Amino acid sequence: MVLLLLVTLASAVCDAHPVYALRPVVGAAHLSRAGAGYQAAAQLHFTVTQRTGGGALPADPGLHAHIAGHRTIALRVARTSADSVRGVGATPSQARTRLRDAIARIKSDLSKELDREEHVYDTVTENGAAQSQGPVYGFPGGPDARDTCIPR
Repeated sequence: MVLLLLVTLASAVCDAHPVYALRPVVGAAHLSRAGAGYQAAAQLHFTVTQRTGGGALPADPGLHAHIAGHRTIALRVARTSADSVRGVGATPSQARTRLRDAIARIKSDLSKELDREEHVYDTVTENGAAQSQGPVYGFPGGPDARDTCIPR
């Protein structure tokens, strides 16, 4: 019973573990003729927003390094997104709709990539308990956490 309690406390579920989301930032759309149709184009990049987490953390440098690593990973994924995007259609309205659809697809793909990267990061670092192994796999490192924090 005591052992179960210690194991439960050692890998406590907490609200401090961040969950990040990517928010598209779309520049002004430009509409132009493209052959027999129209093209809507815009510059696109993503910013990182924190959906949950940010609560109080134990005074554990390893856990702080792990939490900071999540933000670093989210920023890295967001940086890969800077590009222009376009939609082509028979009418201006159709071109604009296809531009919005393209932005939604890119956001969905990047969000899946962020989720995958964070899952691999948590697995490799054992939610911070093996934070020192992060750089071996291309992730942020730091001291190993004594108090692991498993996301909700």
